[in-house]
Amino acid sequence: MEGSAAIHGTSVSAAEKADQIGTLFCFSHLRWDFVFQRPQHLMTRLARRMRVVFWEEPRVVANLAEPQLALRTCAQSGVTVAVPELPDGLDAAASALHDRAADLPGGESVRNAARATADRLGNSAEYVRTHDARSMMADIESLVKSRPGPALAVAAAFGFLLGRALSRD
Repeated sequence: MEGSAAIHGTSVSAAEKADQIGTLFCFSHLRWDFVFQRPQHLMTRLARRMRVVFWEEPRVVANLAEPQLALRTCAQSGVTVAVPELPDGLDAAASALHDRAADLPGGESVRNAARATADRLGNSAEYVRTHDARSMMADIESLVKSRPGPALAVAAAFGFLLGRALSRD
């Protein structure tokens, strides 16, 4: 009988079996609907036996007030597709900083620094929009290899701050 299975000699539905087995999370750099490749094929087969969540890379959404998680179930496979949605905050912050730079006190050097910061925020937003996680990791790896000393110092500082944050009760 399709949609059912025997666990310990008792016939149960696929949903009940999924509850007993657990949920499989697949974190992927691919979009579920892009091309049906090996990850989609494997997750579709596994979804026959257990609950499967296919977690895509985040996407930036214009006019989104706060981050959210978009969930949908693929009708053909039963796989739940999860997509974190992020507000287009860097562009908005860059634009606001650019607009307010002329009104900042402190002289031309402060206004120039604000404009330069706004430009860097805009460049960062563009970089995040146009690169996937794999290419970002490759860029970080290249940077670390080209400048190991500063990279080690940043990693140590980050580890220290993270340790302090996690050790607070």
